[in-house]
Amino acid sequence: MVGGVKHTHHENPVSRFENKTVLITGGTSGFGLEAAKTIASEGGRVAVTGHSDDHLEDAR
Repeated sequence: MVGGVKHTHHENPVSRFENKTVLITGGTSGFGLEAAKTIASEGGRVAVTGHSDDHLEDAR
């Protein structure tokens, strides 16, 4: 129980996005980039779009 709320869903955060593909527009910086990194670290496949090839390559 956390903060008076009983949690009944025991999801493993490492595999939360396993077998899922996520498209993130604007994923080469800021919140989009951090979301892409988090999803990838939790087992997801991530497709990212951005404004320039240089930014996309840096995000890779």
